[in-house]
Amino acid sequence: MTMNALAKLNESIKIESIPSLPSYVLEIAREVEDTDTSTNKVAGLISQDIGLSARILKLANSPIYARSTKPTASIKGAVERVGFAETKNVCLSIGLSEQFTGSSHTIDLFKLWEHSLAIAMGSQLLVSYTNPEKTGPINKDLIYSTGLMHDIGLVVLDQQQPALFREVKAETAASERPCWEVEYEIIGYSHADVSALVMRHWGFPSLMAEVAQCHHEYELSTPKARPSTLILRMAEYLCHTKKMGDQLELIEQKLDPMIWRELGIDKTREDEITEAIVEKISEAELMAMLCRTSATKVPA
Repeated sequence: MTMNALAKLNESIKIESIPSLPSYVLEIAREVEDTDTSTNKVAGLISQDIGLSARILKLANSPIYARSTKPTASIKGAVERVGFAETKNVCLSIGLSEQFTGSSHTIDLFKLWEHSLAIAMGSQLLVSYTNPEKTGPINKDLIYSTGLMHDIGLVVLDQQQPALFREVKAETAASERPCWEVEYEIIGYSHADVSALVMRHWGFPSLMAEVAQCHHEYELSTPKARPSTLILRMAEYLCHTKKMGDQLELIEQKLDPMIWRELGIDKTREDEITEAIVEKISEAELMAMLCRTSATKVPA
């Protein structure tokens, strides 16, 4: 990102007007990462928020997590079923879902939320197909969280730069070029740059912000961020081939064969991987609906 683009970004985006994430997101993340934590402690934090509690229960009893077990009626049971790491991810998903509500000038916010969930789940899945000898260790929780937030910049542009963003969408459709290239021309920076700005503002690690910022321009990523950036790029490509998110960025970009090699993923398994991605898309569609469904008070 050039200094000129950075200056335009900082001048035109009102970062202070972007809603903060719910406090429970960071509180639960800290508790889960505490080596002395317990199911009761995590469940207690969740139970302090009625809406969060209801949605955690719905998700824990959904086909995503309860494929062959009896329904659970308590938050403690939900945490035990989902697990600590996944509970943290689910709470972030629920907290972020509130950023994808309200009216939109240009984009379907619910479709964008489904897309973000699919990228998060798909990226986490792809880690299991990589060759650690080539990529080094990859944090699955980090890649999930980054996938959730990688396109939050689209929401911000839609809200804060509606006229310019409509112009971007029209020119992208007319020219059949990637939207981020058109964004640079018309706005001076891309939605990925805005996503990184928001993630840093919310206090997420700089590595996550870099991965989000470079997911269209992976050649700009540092060696430390490159494996996660390539995974995010591959997840987006595979989801686009199944029409998850294609209406948001309008065209499907080809995937550089180098990405398969650099991640150590056997390209002959592409059909198998795509089938697994399709399953994740179905789970994302269900989770998107459940994350935004509230209910009455539930037992802890």
